Amino acid sequence: MSSNSNINIKQLDILQEYDKAMIKKFQNLIKDDSLTFKNNIELTSLNFIEILNIKTLVLENCYNIIPILQSQTITDLQIQRCNIHSFKKFQLDKLEVLIFYSSKKKETKLLAKEIEKYTKLLEIRLVGCMVDIQYISNIIKLIKLTINWCDLLNTQKIKTLVNLQELSLNFCQEVDITSLQYLRQLIKLSLQQCNIVSIDPLRPLSKLQELNISDNKLVYLQPILELKQLSTLYTANNKIVDTKIISQQSSIQNFDLGNQNRPSLEELRVAGVVKDIQNQIANLRSISQQTMNLKCKRSNFRYEIARKLQNQYYVQNIFYQQIIFINNIEDIQ
Repeated sequence: MSSNSNINIKQLDILQEYDKAMIKKFQNLIKDDSLTFKNNIELTSLNFIEILNIKTLVLENCYNIIPILQSQTITDLQIQRCNIHSFKKFQLDKLEVLIFYSSKKKETKLLAKEIEKYTKLLEIRLVGCMVDIQYISNIIKLIKLTINWCDLLNTQKIKTLVNLQELSLNFCQEVDITSLQYLRQLIKLSLQQCNIVSIDPLRPLSKLQELNISDNKLVYLQPILELKQLSTLYTANNKIVDTKIISQQSSIQNFDLGNQNRPSLEELRVAGVVKDIQNQIANLRSISQQTMNLKCKRSNFRYEIARKLQNQYYVQNIFYQQIIFINNIEDIQ
């Protein structure tokens, strides 16, 4: 992208000398319609941004920012750990992606109150102390939403975001997931370390393909049996008592139990096969013995049946021993 061709000379004439200097300083830094300011750079004005016709603006670790930002071209705005106290004078009519990282509760609340006017947003990523989703509940075009590290997050109004396909609420200490049952378009869902004790509300999410429920207080996983599209599941650091239920969900291809010292997904499925073989062996042995005790005038026929059953029993038993040896599965009852 050639920066010079995007600068309107008449517009440039009305800018202050400081803004002209900023344009000359940064116009060569534009790459692929993107401009990044980082590492304690001082920005006492953002007026020049409107002249640069960029699509992505990244502000990282900046200070002394005068919060006046207007642009008809910016679609992606990323603000990380910058000293911004107000967003009222931000006018970004085409904004589709907003990423905001802050450790300051005041800044996040200020942003939350202003964010609702950006109804064209498709993705929002907030990391900080936001406590209520009401300010984004009317942005119904949202496809991706991330709200991480937010204590006491109120998710009641999230049910209005019916077009969400990806949702992350990681490291939010208290999260009520009841309202998530209305998000029927969800494909990816991450609820890591949210003190969740049950995933029952997730049963209606028939399109869900990836689920991260690590670091919670879960004991049972039965609801996953209703998630027929689920292919990836993360459940590390829970209190799950029966992980074998995962082998019953044939759609799951990737599975991580983390530090729970549980068998892998393949081991669980092999264990299921071995259990079936054990049952078949027991049945064959029983039938063989019953055949030998039959009262039959044709003793040769009786012995022939018993011999064939016994041979099948031995074959199944050998197969069983091989599986045990190869997969090192012991003490399966």
